[in-house]
Amino acid sequence: LVVVLEMMSDRLRAWQRAFWAARGVPCLELAPALLAAEARGAPVRLEGDPHLAPAGQVVLATELERVLRGLPGFGRIR
Repeated sequence: LVVVLEMMSDRLRAWQRAFWAARGVPCLELAPALLAAEARGAPVRLEGDPHLAPAGQVVLATELERVLRGLPGFGRIR
């Protein structure tokens, strides 16, 4: 389990990080990667819609894989 945090207030982000950390659940801060992709010209959001466009989904998948690979036991089948 990994919780993905995106655009939110600093107060809510801090609460979310503390809540999940207390339960041993890692968080993925997606906003920096989305903003960087957007700055490179990638359309990360659907036009007129807050949902991720295909380019944003690629960013999410890439970042999620990076976080998952850092977890103990990644790739091991139980």
